[in-house]
Amino acid sequence: MSNADSNEKKIPNVPNLRFPCFSELWRTFKLKNISLIYDGTHQTPDYKKNGIKFVSVEDINDLYGSKKYISENAFKKEFKNKPVLNDVLMTRIGDIGTPAIVSCAEPLAYYVSLALIKPTNIDHLFLKYLIESRSFQHELWKRTIHVAFPKKINKEEIGECLCTIPEKDEQVKIGVLMSKIDERIETQNKIIEELKTSIKAILDDFFTNKSNSKVGNYITEISLRNKSNVGYPVFSVSNKKGFIPQNEQFEDKVIASDDKSSYKIVSKNTFAYNPARINVGSIGLYEHDSPCIVSPMYNCFNVLEIEPTYLLMYFKSSFFINEMNKRLEGSVRMCLTMDGLKNLPIYIPSTDEMHKVISIYLSINRKLQNSMKLLDLYLKQKEYLLSNLFI
Repeated sequence: MSNADSNEKKIPNVPNLRFPCFSELWRTFKLKNISLIYDGTHQTPDYKKNGIKFVSVEDINDLYGSKKYISENAFKKEFKNKPVLNDVLMTRIGDIGTPAIVSCAEPLAYYVSLALIKPTNIDHLFLKYLIESRSFQHELWKRTIHVAFPKKINKEEIGECLCTIPEKDEQVKIGVLMSKIDERIETQNKIIEELKTSIKAILDDFFTNKSNSKVGNYITEISLRNKSNVGYPVFSVSNKKGFIPQNEQFEDKVIASDDKSSYKIVSKNTFAYNPARINVGSIGLYEHDSPCIVSPMYNCFNVLEIEPTYLLMYFKSSFFINEMNKRLEGSVRMCLTMDGLKNLPIYIPSTDEMHKVISIYLSINRKLQNSMKLLDLYLKQKEYLLSNLFI
């Protein structure tokens, strides 16, 4: 595969990146001229315990994982245009423009939130990735009713979207290449989930029903100080980018805060947890050498006479989450007080046992972090190809 030369880039309807065996210009059509487009049933489904799988917008990433069914009689009556192998289903209400290929012969019923696109003069794999390309997504965006709630695009408008496509042989090559990238992304996601499951199993097995101490014996609270936030990373619940997801580490970047008054000045190996607000009990360990500022929405504490990593492992365990939930206070807004946190039970093993489990955890966690970085590279590769293999 090679980049088109500078002269070729000036010619309309030629992508930036092509397989070397192709040189023909691409042609532009309306989607309705190269496919047939239908929408799903408008009727509220009469769900059954078994029968024909029924899919809607929330099932687009796993069509055959749907647990909703309608009867065979309803399927025959309501669906004159049924999805068949190599058809494409695309979201059109709420989420706009996420495609999925009908990959097996099992019948599927589909709701009005999905459009059924039957390729007539276009390769099915190429069509799927054409829909994901920037140009087609822009075509959808132009025709989407953004003031509707939820936003939607009408079936007829989908057919009006412009598609610039090559000859069939080039379509097939592009579609196969993109599908290989997606297969690798899917495999990488499975690897990540397996590693996460392994970590969870280790932590749950280690901490559950073994308590012999209290968290308060190993932490000390950090008091508030009034400080300028100039030159420091700031982590704030009020800014979505600054929110610490459940049991994940702080991100190493500066984030603007909406809070202008008091801040906690923290340094390496400091913990912070959100006592209420968005996600009560979400906890992170700041492990970087430079100090940072944490907004008053977090309570902060340092660790005493115990490995910080071991405490982080404890906070990631299901045992901690279950014990924390028992101690939440409040009605409208549930809250975990610092006293509640200090009174949580914890298992403190011997030093040798602690170091052993930390070593196992860190080894698996390194594999997890590396796998997530690799996934990010695959996703960037896909984005690059979508931007340069399509017009």
